[in-house]
Amino acid sequence: MQTYRVFLFTCWQEDTAETNSKTWRYRLEEPRTGEQHGFTDLEQVMAFLQESLQEIDEDEGNGRSQNI
Repeated sequence: MQTYRVFLFTCWQEDTAETNSKTWRYRLEEPRTGEQHGFTDLEQVMAFLQESLQEIDEDEGNGRSQNI
C-alpha cells in the first residue's frame, strides 16, 4: 500500500515598510482538507514537512493509515 500526502506550496514577497525591503512568505495547503499552514522562512516549511512525514511513519507503525 502506498501512502502519500499532497501539499500545494505557495510563496510570495511582501513589502516590509519598516526596512523598506521585501520579505518572502510561504504557505502549504492540504487540498484534501483545505487546511493551510503559513511560514516566514523555508526552515519552518521543511520542519513542518519532516514532522508530517514522521507522523505518517508513526501511524503506519501503529496500524493506522492516512491514505487519500
